[in-house]
Amino acid sequence: MAFHCRTLTPGIDLYWGDCREVIEHLRETGQLVDFVLSDPPYGQDYVNEAGERIANDKEPPLWSVPLMADLLKPDTAMCLFTSPKPKLMGAWMQAMLNAGLTLPYPPLIWHKVYGGVRPDRYFSPSRAHEMILQAFKGKPPRRRWVDAGRFKPDDPDAVMSHWDAGHIWTEPVPRYKRNRRHPTPKPPGVMERAMWHYTSLNDVVFDPFMGSGPVGVACVRSGRRYIGIEVERKYFNLAVENIQRELVRQTTVEVVKVCAERAAARNIDASSDRSLIVDAETASTTSAT
Repeated sequence: MAFHCRTLTPGIDLYWGDCREVIEHLRETGQLVDFVLSDPPYGQDYVNEAGERIANDKEPPLWSVPLMADLLKPDTAMCLFTSPKPKLMGAWMQAMLNAGLTLPYPPLIWHKVYGGVRPDRYFSPSRAHEMILQAFKGKPPRRRWVDAGRFKPDDPDAVMSHWDAGHIWTEPVPRYKRNRRHPTPKPPGVMERAMWHYTSLNDVVFDPFMGSGPVGVACVRSGRRYIGIEVERKYFNLAVENIQRELVRQTTVEVVKVCAERAAARNIDASSDRSLIVDAETASTTSAT
């Protein structure tokens, strides 16, 4: 299967195709990455409330772990979402160890607030969490921890607020029939938290199981570069749509900020100055095209 690359903006590259072929292409071109953050198929043949499935979920794609590890630079991290089921989680952890990675820390816990109920589980507790495995190539990357609520250091990239310190991260999953166009959506907010722990500004984040693009959206929000791969065309298109929307939103925010600064310099109200509003609208429209 041939792959197709689409660059949404410099530093944001999306591939439609088999991740094995794309990873081989990246290796041949000498591309290395600073962080792997991905939500691969868990290997549990998942079916959501609408009866939708995702591709290649019959067995966990453990073969992908050494391929991802090969692209990592020394002293970097890999974070993978997985099921809390002991057998599946253990298989992913063993694959990481077999790839030469280390697992010195316990998994992170994503508390998604809303549990899922399947027809055969009406009388069992609803599971409202998933696991995020943390593995490292070489030494774990270290970042200075700062309580952003008390003071801000000169280096804005070093700021980590107190909610980053724990291993249980609460981020609501998109509810069914509420903007859910993928069977297993993940909120960009939980991806941002992982990036704050293990990356810096302009680092390259790699995601070979892109889905609807939450990692890419988080990269745009946090100033990271992104390489994403998706094998299903409909989800590739959805990821393009979601990431493009975030690019436009970020551009609009920056334009509005500049307009506000101009207004302050001229001692006027930006909301009442039509020329400034037109500037913002023009910039956002240009970005959308």
